[in-house]
Formats: sequence, C-alpha cells, structure tokens
Amino acid sequence: MKTRRFLMGSFLAFAVFALVACQDNNRQNQPMNSMGDTDSEMNSQRMQDGEMTRNAMTANDETSVFDIARDNEDLTSFSQNLNTQEATQTLDMGEGPYTVFAPEDAAYDELSDQDRNDANADPIASLEYLVVEDELTEAELRTEVERANGEYTLATLQGDEITVALKGEDIVLKDAVGNEATIVETYDEAFNGIVHVIDGVLRPMREGQQMNNQMTDGITGKVNSAKQGQRVAVEE
Repeated sequence: MKTRRFLMGSFLAFAVFALVACQDNNRQNQPMNSMGDTDSEMNSQRMQDGEMTRNAMTANDETSVFDIARDNEDLTSFSQNLNTQEATQTLDMGEGPYTVFAPEDAAYDELSDQDRNDANADPIASLEYLVVEDELTEAELRTEVERANGEYTLATLQGDEITVALKGEDIVLKDAVGNEATIVETYDEAFNGIVHVIDGVLRPMREGQQMNNQMTDGITGKVNSAKQGQRVAVEE
C-alpha cells in the first residue's frame, strides 16, 4: 500500500515537472519565432523599398526631354516637329544636357497663317532655335539675368540667340524678331536635360528678315555718320 502511494506520488511529481518544463520551453520558443517573423517582414520591406528605388532610378534614366515633350498633352503641336530623325537622335538619344523651350498648343493656335507658314518652312531650324545645349533651371536663369544687369542671351542650336529677362516674377524670353514668351511650367525629370513650357512661339530670324535688317543697319549707320559730319561742320 505504501509502495503504491509512493509510486503514485512520484508519478504525479514527474508529470507536474514535465508540464512546467514544457510551458517554459514554449515561452522560450515563442519570442524567437516572433523575432524571426519580424526580421522576415523587415527584410521583405527592405527588398520592396529597394525595388521601388531601382524602378524609379531606371524610369528616370530612360526618360528623355524628347519623351517629356512627346507625352505632354499640352505640347502636341510642338511634338509634331519632333518627328524627324535629327530631333529624335538629338533630344531622345543624345546625352545633352539640353534646355528645351516648348511652346504650348495655345501659343501655336494664336499664330497667324504667315507665321505658321514661316515656322513650317524650315521645321528643323524652328525646332533647333528652341533648344540650348545646357541645362538651365528657372533659378539659374534668374541668376544669370541678374548677373547680366537685366538681360541674358542664350545661344541656341540653330545659331541665333534668345534674350532672357525678368518681368516681376516671370521669366520672359524674346526672339530676334521681338516675339516674347513666358515660362509657365518646367519639367526636370529627364536624364538629359530640362523642358520649359512657354506661352508663345519663338522663331529664328528668316533669311529675308536678316537681309532687311542688315540693309536697315547699313542705312541707319550712314545716316548717323552724315548727321555726325554735319554737326562737326557746324561746330567748325
């Protein structure tokens, strides 16, 4: 009888010990599993963040000033002039950097028939006149204008110049003929430059206009020389 009670007591003690040991073991394993799950989630999030960063970098590396202008719904008229082999090679595949002054559609709609014909007569020259081989942000344009005491000139790919000035807070561009346009929006996501949307169409000087200006300058110079000679004669 005593032996049976001793055995039963020993069995109960062993069972309690085993239960306590099992619970302790579960408590020890639970934090490890939780930490493992947390580490796995963190690693997964890091991989997702890294993938998003790589995708953003890849998208930026593949976006050119050509793409920005072509995909902008407000630049459809300007984009039609980009459909040439020369423009594609320069603005899409060229390393640049380039600054593109892209007239919005409303600016083309306001052109007279004569101005539109002049622009279409030499689309390559008209396009190259709106491109500068440098990357100039709005802040940089403002700085250059201030350094130049009010007017800063840009040499375009076409060869003629564009004059930059400030009117209040606006950056105003003027072509050789005297047409003006204001920068209304800027896109700087391209790998090879920047696109400024402008509210007017800037055009290079036509050959006939250049000849007329040269003749006018020559006549004006002769008149001024004659007047100067008359003043000298009167003073004597």
